[in-house]
Amino acid sequence: MIDTNYQLMDPASKLFAVRDFFDETQRYLANNANIEIRRRIVKEMVGDIENAKILDFGCGDGSIGLQFVGASNSVTLVDISQKMLDVARNQTPASFQAHVEYVNDDLAHYESSSKYNLVLCLGVLAHVDAVESTVRKIAELLKNDGRCVLQITDADRMLGKLSEAYCDVRNRLGHGYPKRMNRIGSRELRSLAAHSGMRYLAERRYASLLPGMGRLPIQWRKKYQLFTLNERSLSRYGSEAIILFSKTA
Repeated sequence: MIDTNYQLMDPASKLFAVRDFFDETQRYLANNANIEIRRRIVKEMVGDIENAKILDFGCGDGSIGLQFVGASNSVTLVDISQKMLDVARNQTPASFQAHVEYVNDDLAHYESSSKYNLVLCLGVLAHVDAVESTVRKIAELLKNDGRCVLQITDADRMLGKLSEAYCDVRNRLGHGYPKRMNRIGSRELRSLAAHSGMRYLAERRYASLLPGMGRLPIQWRKKYQLFTLNERSLSRYGSEAIILFSKTA
């Protein structure tokens, strides 16, 4: 187990505000139906993986990246929130602690002496300073033929536009994220990935929650989102897109 600590220097920066938001870990984790469905989708898309170096950027509580930790795999968990990393550490199986590195950093500043077989980046692109440079940095961190999984709320879909408008209203009222989130569509993301030397492989989609659904019991919300994932006629219109890419060269 390795810890690397990073301190943001500019209290006025967007990343400082994002870090402070996610430092209130239970506000994000306690009532979030997205974590489980994203974990399932990533596992399905990646499949079994062995003898791999894995980077989970914006790892949160580690639920997605830690499912791949094992005797032959090492996992690097990176998050701008040290408090989120503390939660991830507590969720790491004791028998695999030596295979996990915890890094308190943002991707723009993160450096690695080696490349990764798999990079995970879910729930992050909405909050970075620049999506294009983030995608480029992820590509640089991948080995040739390495894979990455990126997630967006797709601004090309009507439900994505509705979700983003709703979040903007909540932000203005002081009930949402501390800064306006980035808007990106799947077409733009695929273009940015291609320009960074990554090839599109596959994607899965499910519906974001409609305004007001956040008040429903979490189990109801999970069933709703799983239904929209598994029902093909609905999934194609889903605004929550999880996309798999491969590094070409």
